[in-house]
Amino acid sequence: MGKVRFREQQHTETLAMAVVAFVAVVEGYMACNTWNLLRPIGIMHALMAAVAFVIAILLSRFTITVTETHLTFGFGPFRKRMPLADVRRAHMVECSLRTTGVGIHYVAGYWAWVARTGPAVQIILKSGKPLGFIISTSRPRDLSAILNNET
Repeated sequence: MGKVRFREQQHTETLAMAVVAFVAVVEGYMACNTWNLLRPIGIMHALMAAVAFVIAILLSRFTITVTETHLTFGFGPFRKRMPLADVRRAHMVECSLRTTGVGIHYVAGYWAWVARTGPAVQIILKSGKPLGFIISTSRPRDLSAILNNET
């Protein structure tokens, strides 16, 4: 795998985790307070609460690792691994709930992998499909320098 040149682990933004926890609490409440006629619906709500809880756990930690040859980033078991040779350039950007949100989604030609709002790095790929990635980091200068081969 090679020597690790950069490693960072972030915890997902509190607001995003609070939304998932709120959904789990509401679903659990509804599951416990249903009439006998609605018992199957109550069971479905309990299952939805369990799924929301599992999602919250899986998405609670975001890890970025750069070795001599590869960049790897992701939430729990959801990871993206790419050769550094695929990176055209990287530069610092800011993430907000309005522009990129929190989580994994497609934004204006880029796949955003954002654990929390604030500093991030926009990675432009040589292939151009997708244009690249936006990944949140508390150390955007360090990560950009490594990805641009400036260290």
